[in-house]
Amino acid sequence: MLSGGKEDSAMTTNEPYDIEESAMSAPPALPGEVEIRGNADELFDLVAAELFLAAEQHVHLGKEFNLAVCGSRSIERFMERLMYDPDMRSFPWEKTHCWLLDDTNAGVRFQRLCDTLIPHSGIGEANLHPTPASMNATGFDYTLLDVGADGRIGGLLPTPGGEDTCVPVATINQSTFLALVAMGSEVQAMLHSLEDAGEAALPVKGIQSRSGLTKWYLSPTTPEDEMKPWPD
Repeated sequence: MLSGGKEDSAMTTNEPYDIEESAMSAPPALPGEVEIRGNADELFDLVAAELFLAAEQHVHLGKEFNLAVCGSRSIERFMERLMYDPDMRSFPWEKTHCWLLDDTNAGVRFQRLCDTLIPHSGIGEANLHPTPASMNATGFDYTLLDVGADGRIGGLLPTPGGEDTCVPVATINQSTFLALVAMGSEVQAMLHSLEDAGEAALPVKGIQSRSGLTKWYLSPTTPEDEMKPWPD
């Protein structure tokens, strides 16, 4: 029989670990709105729900929905998640245009995006647009980017690479809804460092919707963290 003493109470507590609580107790000062969730899985659920709502609102008004995404692995995994999430089955893919914001010269990321969406979503092949086409766009209804610990935003790197093409920040900032996913302790530390004047050159400092909503989605963990085995 359990005695109900202090040791038993410690074993049965449901309170979060101190390390996560301290990591997210004081969110960084960021332009726009900030949403925080305790882990990457919960964060992706929230992003998916708000993406769905934005798409439904546009379609309800008789408009096509222009969704722009970066080609990072994190966002690629998120797009794959949408394909098997039962809550996203009624997403209006048939009235959605999906634009890729960055790619290699060989178009590898666009091919992966096509391989994810075309067989499973119902989106028309003509409604998928590679990065060269996205370069000519004037703005998007919803743009989804992730944030790196080095201060990158999507494919916007601190030191641009010669083999990648990326839609310029001025076009990205014309998005009506700009969603920025920042996961992991290293990314959180970088965002806190933005309060120092010396970080002005980082791409993350220049991102903000000019006429719409900028929203940051923060989590102390990454999907990779959550796949690690529990310690013995």
